[in-house]
Amino acid sequence: MTDANKKSIELTRRAQELAGGSDIVRRAAEVQKSVTALAALDPLFSNPAKRLAMGLPVTATDKLIEQIRADYAKMDRLAIFGTKSVTLQSEIQQALKIQHPFGPFAQQNKALRDAIERIGLGSKRPFGMATETAERLAAISAGLCGTKGSLGAGVFDKIQASLSSGAFSSAERVVLGLDSAGLSALGRSRHWANGLSSLSPKDMEAITGSNALASKEINAIGLAAKRITEMTSSFGSARKLQREIEAAIAGYGSTTAKLAMFAGATDILGPASLASRAAFDSVMGGYNSATLSDVDLRRSPAERARVYRDMDVDEGFVETNIGETLALLIEGGVVEGAVSRAGVVTAFVEAGSIRMRVSARQARVASYSVIDGFEMALRAFITQKLEAIAGPQWFKQRVPGDVARRAKERRLEAQRSGEASLPLINYVDLADLISIIGRTDNWGAAFEAVFSRLEDLRVDILRLNASRRPTMHARPVDPVRLAEAILVVSRLMVAMQVDGAWDEGWDADI
Repeated sequence: MTDANKKSIELTRRAQELAGGSDIVRRAAEVQKSVTALAALDPLFSNPAKRLAMGLPVTATDKLIEQIRADYAKMDRLAIFGTKSVTLQSEIQQALKIQHPFGPFAQQNKALRDAIERIGLGSKRPFGMATETAERLAAISAGLCGTKGSLGAGVFDKIQASLSSGAFSSAERVVLGLDSAGLSALGRSRHWANGLSSLSPKDMEAITGSNALASKEINAIGLAAKRITEMTSSFGSARKLQREIEAAIAGYGSTTAKLAMFAGATDILGPASLASRAAFDSVMGGYNSATLSDVDLRRSPAERARVYRDMDVDEGFVETNIGETLALLIEGGVVEGAVSRAGVVTAFVEAGSIRMRVSARQARVASYSVIDGFEMALRAFITQKLEAIAGPQWFKQRVPGDVARRAKERRLEAQRSGEASLPLINYVDLADLISIIGRTDNWGAAFEAVFSRLEDLRVDILRLNASRRPTMHARPVDPVRLAEAILVVSRLMVAMQVDGAWDEGWDADI
């Protein structure tokens, strides 16, 4: 125990004795330190959009701040603080400086502490990365105004053009200190913010439902969309799709609005939020690739369209081709992408630090790579989470016996074929990964806080596993199935990405 801690305990004991044995002074000390911590973070707490970027729910944090300040006001009025003993007052003030800022007395301290700790993860949240990047670009843009002469007109104009388009070369990113993941998040955010700007609260309610929680989420999403729009107003308009693609898609505006709601809610509030889940359902309806048979997949396009309508799939996806499907996902802000001058649509789906190209010209291969990339990312995530709990022998201690047995058999077969031996997690397939995550001790200790609902995660993994079937057997990719896979991977990756730096270096040997 340090001398400071010993002194703190002694001062608290003396103050309690003078206060008739009560813990009033100690309680006040804890609350005072909480207020002091909040005051240091006042710029953050006074900016609701910034709190959203850091992952702090606006309403919940406001309530916590109000409770702590009210508690301190009560303590401040107590008689003990009115003592005429100058020595005691001085000693109490010293004790207040030593006390732990979030002690055991305030009932709300754990919720507040948890919220403050999440601030460090803000840069991992898509909305956080987008706002940080927008701030960086704004600073670069302001700084360029006085450097045109030193840079030369050609370099200056090129950087200004890149700022307007949002497209930077790798060399420009290095020189300007820009992160590709942040640029991607900002590029997507500008699309979903643009899509949401055309929606009224009533339109959003039609997507998310109408209740108190939905109303709070809608307010938060609207605030964030406004923030992105304001921060990027000087960068030029977000790149739009070619008009002929817009015209070709039935219900284009309605579909992109729902996708924007999904993307915005997932980036801001997380994939488990009511708005994110409701927007997903508004697009996919009752469609679930895991419940479809090969017979369904072999139906003619017209027959499949009828099945989709029966399942309430959004009309914008019902009769689209691969290129149009990707165009909708790009314009809705779900993925980053562009349309080439030749009219070819290419999207980029991220799995950790890997960006996978999904081109309309190579849809089957691209679809397989998206699911394959996600599977590798999920393996890395599981490894990091369980190794942190159980150490290097986590696979032996935390993997169900039947899954471990199959992994060992696969590794032995691979070795016999001349492959190098890898850690056993590399031989666990996508369907078995959910068995590891869902094991009771693993779920509670490592994964529930990330994915929220085990059954929802199980359904998503089954969707992806089913979508892999046709791609493995060289069958054409169905546009609706591709959209489902990209939406599922997008929301699961957000949940994993926000959890921390688990993905650093995981793809070094890929």
